[in-house]
Amino acid sequence: MGYKMTQEDFLKLRAEGFTFAQIGEYFELTERQVNYRTKSWGLDYSNKKSLDESFFSRNTKAANYWAGFLAADGWIEGDRNRIGLALQKDDYQHLEKFKLAVSSSHDICPFMNNTAYRIRFNSETMVQDLKTNFNITPAKTQTYKMPLFEEDYLMLEFLRGYIEGDGNLDKKASGRVSLSLCSANKIFLEEFKDICSILINKTITQNITLNINPKGQVFNITLCLDDSEKLINMLYKNSTQSTRLDRKYKIASLVLR
Repeated sequence: MGYKMTQEDFLKLRAEGFTFAQIGEYFELTERQVNYRTKSWGLDYSNKKSLDESFFSRNTKAANYWAGFLAADGWIEGDRNRIGLALQKDDYQHLEKFKLAVSSSHDICPFMNNTAYRIRFNSETMVQDLKTNFNITPAKTQTYKMPLFEEDYLMLEFLRGYIEGDGNLDKKASGRVSLSLCSANKIFLEEFKDICSILINKTITQNITLNINPKGQVFNITLCLDDSEKLINMLYKNSTQSTRLDRKYKIASLVLR
């Protein structure tokens, strides 16, 4: 269908507020192909988007939180120095928080038949900082290792981000809350288990289990209720609205003391 897109079609959709990505999705074209066509028509949409490219260069609480979230739920396209984050439709506001944190003017676009949203941008500096400071690389799924932290409070920010990306807070009928974390990387969960033991000053005895699904193998660890709630309090005690996922904070708040 993409070959049928005319300049008139394009200008009409742009006037209605559609982004390049949305127009491309409609005409079965990539965002880059749409851009090429606009240039061939003599249209200039090359205004540079704003972005705080030094965001992950600074060892702040916000940088550690969002690095943790990206380590769990984001991705990097190394050949294009592109960073992306996609979330389900209900978590759209969290993408807005990320966009605000990195001072981005890039569009948040719907995809997967409008069941999810994503934001993507290119930055060689940010890609390098994520690799150097947080061990986040394009092929992180099977090989990711926890970075080193200068302070415990920064580690807690990172862990909260990672858990909100790949973890689960489960409200029990009793009103208590359990914390679990899944990963395709068993070594990472072993690191997580050791760190939790240090944080709560108690050896975590729960085993890491293996689940097989159509997408491959996934490892999981679920902490006991006492350990879960102690860790949840450490993770959320000093959190701010800008660095927590509202949906999971609502559950966490049930056991905050």
